[in-house]
Amino acid sequence: MEEGVNSERDEYTLVARKPGFGLPTACPSCLPVYIYLKFAQLPFLLDFNCTYPDSDQIPYIESGDYVAYNNENGGVIESLKKDGIVDLDSEFCSLPEWISTKAMVSSWLEDALMYELWVDGTSAEKIYYNDLPWLIGKVLFLKQVHSVKQCLGITKDNDEQKEEEETSVLRTKLLEHGNLVKYAEKLELELIEAGSSSSSVPSFQTDPPTSSSRRGPPNWSKMLFTSRFKAQEQTQKAKD
Repeated sequence: MEEGVNSERDEYTLVARKPGFGLPTACPSCLPVYIYLKFAQLPFLLDFNCTYPDSDQIPYIESGDYVAYNNENGGVIESLKKDGIVDLDSEFCSLPEWISTKAMVSSWLEDALMYELWVDGTSAEKIYYNDLPWLIGKVLFLKQVHSVKQCLGITKDNDEQKEEEETSVLRTKLLEHGNLVKYAEKLELELIEAGSSSSSVPSFQTDPPTSSSRRGPPNWSKMLFTSRFKAQEQTQKAKD
């Protein structure tokens, strides 16, 4: 617990994967840790590791002899809680709404993010493998895609059925949490769109759009907001 006692004096460094898409880090595993530390107002430096893109230790946070790895003790955030450094959930962990929302985020949304990131693969290659020699990057990428498809139960015979099934169920679940959607929109404005005028969130250049078109998984955020607006229109028509 000494780290927790001295946390105000210590200087922390978050080691993450490189930035991209206008975000301080383009890695879906690193970005939640970055945002969590910002919410906790814990001063930290941001460093990048592009040498080991397939390492499950990234992200990790270090300060002196203290290190919290992604693949130990439930992850970086859980380690920070257990070590008494910072805990944003202490006042909410017993609330039923918090428990159900956290369960949805760690199951449905996590699977959707994994699907969109790896089954299409365009974004994943930019995030993880652009800095490696082509052959090494390609082998590691294909290995990870195969692993993700096995995890999600996707085969050549059921890929379209699986996509339609997950899309329908996820849309229904997300539409039950209107407050979550509004909060996500609020954070997008504060942390991304307003990043260039804020000193708390660094601004990064966005990768240029590609002209190549290919079939990929559904855009979950666009699908969510479209469904939400349609539901609102139907409700309004019913009232009229």
